[in-house]
Amino acid sequence: RMQFIVQQPGSAEAARAAAQVTALQNAIWRRAIDAIPTYDQQETIALLLESLNEMFDAATARTVAAGSHMPLFIISLLVAVALLSGVVAGLSMARKHYRSNFHMYMYAGAIAITLYAIIDLDSPRNGLIRVDAADRALVQLQQSITESIPPAPATTPLPRSE
Repeated sequence: RMQFIVQQPGSAEAARAAAQVTALQNAIWRRAIDAIPTYDQQETIALLLESLNEMFDAATARTVAAGSHMPLFIISLLVAVALLSGVVAGLSMARKHYRSNFHMYMYAGAIAITLYAIIDLDSPRNGLIRVDAADRALVQLQQSITESIPPAPATTPLPRSE
């Protein structure tokens, strides 16, 4: 999952990592389903399956969010509003006998920065505005898990309750 997170969405590496994630999720689910007949406590099984399902849903939601972008219509609308407001401001200044360079540059800068920030937030792993805190939290969680729990053998069956 961590390999998938750090890849650029839509790249070949991201597609390979997504295929690996899907294969691992299927293997985990298959193993959990296969273990059901060997375990008597139905409440525990229900909790395990519910937890796995929530984990897979969260991973899917993250994948969908990474691939979702602002619609072109919204970007076009933002640009159109910026241009229209520039025309209105220009017409207002044309009625006066002087133009304030300070106000013109401040207006142009404010519109440009606002548009850039909105478009930049659409890609949280690229650009100046980066949203990496969740990624760091996942990396730290993975490190704490791998440091605190020794790896179990691959063929360890689930214990039977008596």
